Amino acid sequence: MLIKLNRFTAGVLLVALAPIALTIRLFNAVTGRGKKPSYVSTIDGDPLEYDGERPILIAVWAPWASVWRAATEHVVEQLRDEFGGRCEFAYVECAGRSIKDAYRADVVPVLILRKQGAELARFANTLEPEAVRKAIAEVSD
Repeated sequence: MLIKLNRFTAGVLLVALAPIALTIRLFNAVTGRGKKPSYVSTIDGDPLEYDGERPILIAVWAPWASVWRAATEHVVEQLRDEFGGRCEFAYVECAGRSIKDAYRADVVPVLILRKQGAELARFANTLEPEAVRKAIAEVSD
């Protein structure tokens, strides 16, 4: 069955359905449903499941986190340049509640240092690399 719509009817239908579509998108954004975690890393797969010999620094970030753009992103880049080959690095976009819960990220951005499946340190809203640098150096040798 073919339904033909004129411009007016199509416009009315679009206006009527827009609030429903926006409500669904908002619900998915808040709950994290419909979006898988975005990983960019030097390893394959979920960084929480990595249990290799090298430590891994997981940066949980979000595009809306002003501290990430202002400082933490540059700290991670600096550490990645310094410890490349001795430490793995992973970026995880905080896309919703499910990511925050999985990484226990009450604050975003947060840097999580892990080695062989165990969390060693956690750094929230990192503005300077010194504390993170010291922690990586202690476990990467």
